[in-house]
Amino acid sequence: MFNKALWLRNYKQSKFVVWGLWLVCLYFPYKLNDFLKIEENSLLNWDEWGNSDPYTLYFGNFLEVGLFQVLATILLATALIGLERTNQSLDFTLALPYKRSDIFFSKWIFGLFHLTLAVAVSVIISMFVLGNSVLNEYLPLAALGYYFLIALATLIGVFTFSLFIGLIGASFVSQFIFSYIFLFLPYGLYNLVMQGISTHYRAITGDYFIKEKYGIQGFDVYAENLSFPLLLLDFEHGINEIFVWKQATFLSELSVIIIPILVTILSLYLIKRLSTRIKSENNGKILAYENLLPYLKVGVFICFYLFGGMVFGQSNRYDEPPNLLSYHLGGLGFSIIAYFILTKIAGMRMQFGKK
Repeated sequence: MFNKALWLRNYKQSKFVVWGLWLVCLYFPYKLNDFLKIEENSLLNWDEWGNSDPYTLYFGNFLEVGLFQVLATILLATALIGLERTNQSLDFTLALPYKRSDIFFSKWIFGLFHLTLAVAVSVIISMFVLGNSVLNEYLPLAALGYYFLIALATLIGVFTFSLFIGLIGASFVSQFIFSYIFLFLPYGLYNLVMQGISTHYRAITGDYFIKEKYGIQGFDVYAENLSFPLLLLDFEHGINEIFVWKQATFLSELSVIIIPILVTILSLYLIKRLSTRIKSENNGKILAYENLLPYLKVGVFICFYLFGGMVFGQSNRYDEPPNLLSYHLGGLGFSIIAYFILTKIAGMRMQFGKK
């Protein structure tokens, strides 16, 4: 799986994205340093500002840190496969004197190396920053160890899944879009369905739909865990639970990485199966396998129907029940437009250059 020639080719193909990934990972210690300076200032002036209660640390919002890392990881996967499909160099890569499975697993090893090293360097710098801060009494270095495990497991899962999607999506654009959508689809689709149920329930009964009443509020957590990149977008929640509020244990919070680990294993298995019979005749199109297009159309129709219903089915007044006719007309309009656009672009081929 490791070969110097393949390694150099992978680097040449993705070097700008690789260094972009490093910069994105190093944004975490930069953001942490700014956060600690603000908190230190609050701590030093706590009594002066007239606060009598003991100072309480709250590990703040680091949403953009996780979001940038997830996007950079998807871009790395698309640069390694989707870009080769788009610039017509995939056939040359497959013609190299190596097994196809070794070619694609070399891409995974390449990405795994840079992801692990970038996240590790980021955490080491962050530990140095935190260790030299007066706030290290409030937030132990182990909190950054928790972040390291969450970030590494999540990003490896995202990267491996995106590589697998690269064997299905036939262009740089389709691989990126499919990877992003499918990674967040469980949580997004769940909320669209629940919004549709809530709208119909209130329109028919006049009452608000309460999940606790029917004992389905626990599905929120399941949907969120299935869309596992959300764990990295909200990693500070676990840090607060374990190290600040003392309401959870390290191991209980780490149980959330089971999903990305399973996704990684399953994606690697599918990569091994599909790499031996990869199709390149549809390079530049949306899908490498045309027999998957009907399923994609059905999925797009359903999702945009629910989305359109959510947009148009809301009532303008708080005390006014939603209009089901508006819900279904809006949903039908959105889904027809989306279906028409997908049908039009399905046969288009986006390619440039030739290597």
